[in-house]
Amino acid sequence: IKEESDAIFQLWNLYFHRMVLLARQRLSGTQRVARDEEDVAISAFKSFCLGLREGRFHLDDQADNLWPLLVKLTIYKASDLIRFNNRSKRKSN
Repeated sequence: IKEESDAIFQLWNLYFHRMVLLARQRLSGTQRVARDEEDVAISAFKSFCLGLREGRFHLDDQADNLWPLLVKLTIYKASDLIRFNNRSKRKSN
């Protein structure tokens, strides 16, 4: 488990900032609420970690497909947040 934690920490350090920038880009022009791009990136990274544990994601030995997977997860989470915010606006009107 220590090796797994170390590997996750290294991936976090390598990719988290890039995921935040991607989420910020996707959320630009939307109204900011309590959640922001860091929350989106955290949620996407958590989904990635859970998916690895559950065997839903299969990475090759070189992990060449890691960044595209993180991009997909981040975009999905950002889109989900935008849909949630838009739904909330319609309900409050």
